[in-house]
Amino acid sequence: MKKGIAVILSLVMMVLSFLPSISIAQENDGLQKAILDAKNKFNIGDEFKNFEYYKSNNGKTIWNLNWTTDEKLSRRIAVSIDKDGNVTRYSKHDSKLNYETNINVIGKDEAKKVSDDFIKNVAPNFVGDLKYMDEDNSTIQSDSYYFNYVRLVNEVPFYDNGVRVVVNKNTKEVIDYNLNYDYNVKFKDANKVIGLDKAKQKYTEELGLKLVYRREYDKDSKPYLVYTAKYGNSYAIDALTGKKEKIDSNIIYYKNAKNDKIETTNKEEVALSEQEIKAINEASNLISKENADKISRESKFIDISSDYELNNYSLNKNYLDSSKFTWYLNYISNDKKLGSIHVSIDAVTGDIKGFNKYLPYEAELEAKYNKDYAKKEAEKFLIEFYNDKKDNLKYDDSYDEFYDIQENTKPKYYNFKFNRIVNGIEYENNYITIGYDAVQGSLNSLDIVWDDIEFKKPNVIDMNKAYNILFNKIGLNLEYKKNYNYQNNKDEEYAKLIYTLDNSVPHNINATNGDIIYNDKRKYKKVENVEYKDINGHYAQSQIQKLREFGIKFDSEFFKPDEKITQSDFLKLYMKTINAYYGEVESMDNMYAYLIREGIISEKDVKPDKIMTKKDALKIIINGLKYESVANIKGIFNCPFEDVDSDFKGYASIGYGFKIVSGYNGKLNPNEELTRANAAIMIYNYLNK
Repeated sequence: MKKGIAVILSLVMMVLSFLPSISIAQENDGLQKAILDAKNKFNIGDEFKNFEYYKSNNGKTIWNLNWTTDEKLSRRIAVSIDKDGNVTRYSKHDSKLNYETNINVIGKDEAKKVSDDFIKNVAPNFVGDLKYMDEDNSTIQSDSYYFNYVRLVNEVPFYDNGVRVVVNKNTKEVIDYNLNYDYNVKFKDANKVIGLDKAKQKYTEELGLKLVYRREYDKDSKPYLVYTAKYGNSYAIDALTGKKEKIDSNIIYYKNAKNDKIETTNKEEVALSEQEIKAINEASNLISKENADKISRESKFIDISSDYELNNYSLNKNYLDSSKFTWYLNYISNDKKLGSIHVSIDAVTGDIKGFNKYLPYEAELEAKYNKDYAKKEAEKFLIEFYNDKKDNLKYDDSYDEFYDIQENTKPKYYNFKFNRIVNGIEYENNYITIGYDAVQGSLNSLDIVWDDIEFKKPNVIDMNKAYNILFNKIGLNLEYKKNYNYQNNKDEEYAKLIYTLDNSVPHNINATNGDIIYNDKRKYKKVENVEYKDINGHYAQSQIQKLREFGIKFDSEFFKPDEKITQSDFLKLYMKTINAYYGEVESMDNMYAYLIREGIISEKDVKPDKIMTKKDALKIIINGLKYESVANIKGIFNCPFEDVDSDFKGYASIGYGFKIVSGYNGKLNPNEELTRANAAIMIYNYLNK
């Protein structure tokens, strides 16, 4: 019997001794397979001599492989590939390549085919789960096309997962690719969701819109009224129950209070030097630094003891109102247990605008107080110290708390926001926020933003009309959303199935006219990828279509190629060749201001309705190329055209040299009025120089 047991034990020990070798062998086999798969898929040659790798896991083992060459301007290829041979990441970089803006490159449709074929090659198992998201985002300034695909589950989009592919316009190659795919997430049956009409009803009841005042970040701006989502993007409607569901968070996480840093100046303010402070104090009735320090120390709610000394300070001027100044005072103590205190004081009135206390404590200490208790303390504080503002404040229940997630315990910090009410309407830009330390049992921060401006209450569209715009022009969509438990730091088992507003459209409705607007009040206009209906067979068809591919176009189904082009319309096209943003702005004033600032056009030449001549257009293009000073040098050009005056010979010669214009029989006809078609040809030639 003993002999039999000994034999069994010997066999067990032999098997165990082989296990590490088996594990290492499996590891080596996995790495070898990944390397061979990558080199075969991407034709990685022997010139890529330097190799590094590391292993990661996202539900499957992933090999992350990196190759570089020995050249001074090296080339690099990085590939991440999972155990099943699916490529999850790929990038290719060549330091030698440097491309100039040019229109004679691969078109978007051809690049899209390159992208599709690449995905089929590197991740064939996922092709059937992906839907291309057509976005008209290509500009002439970019050297690449960007293609995004969303993962579909039960024909419902799951935007947390998908594929992104970047195709270089010049090389026609994929230079970047990323697959984001969660293997462990489960999905509930989408056939059991409530219908869209029911979802709209529930959205109105559970979430809804609110009417608010808003103000642009500009000195001369006035408050305006807007309908916007009450809870922003933080909540949606559960598609199975119809209940309000939290889907996102703006929570700020603290690992330990003593590691936190605070900005000592407001981003809306400009810090002043010592000499500037002295001059301003002498010329105005601002309180001194010493008085500001006294106010801080005598405050009943900040409680700055004699253990703290004033470490540094600054006086800042408010950007939106140059008559307002703020003192920022920073206090520290030699006793590290006391941390630091930061105070802001209105330098005109002496009112405390805010403070932050950072009192470090041991990480294992737990919160003594819950959210309800902390909120009551915040409200008591408002009654005691800001009773004059209390009746003009409304608690914002959509505002997120601050959590300390170092331990899986109750939140150690809470932050409460009370929005200012004007004419019975919330003013988004004004508020009082109060922070509460649930461990220490005391207020630890205060921030007051309160504008002294005039408010008007214009006539607004009613709420029912606002909801019609919300649901018909913005839209409510069904989608899956990754469910993440922030406090436990673990993925939950199922993705949420929700109805949420379309995030490709701003969630703001101008309350006076019903326009959908961005946060900066610009009117939203859906970019339609429409084909022109009036250029087939036209002599400028190919140039017009090529410009359109790169967003150099009119937002209309009709190009009107044979009509004369005005200065404003020419500049709308031209602007999109040099600055995509200004090419889209509605304000002509902004566009002209940019052109004047860049020296492309002079103020005296601003004539939006003027019909453009060939001479006008060429001068704008040459000035944009920064050749104006060269073009104005007399006596150096051998001009090929006999019908241009001496002041324009430089422009005409440079334009001819760049093949922007060619003329006919030795003549340019510089004063010929341009058609929209000929304007497109000139812009095309300029980009193809």
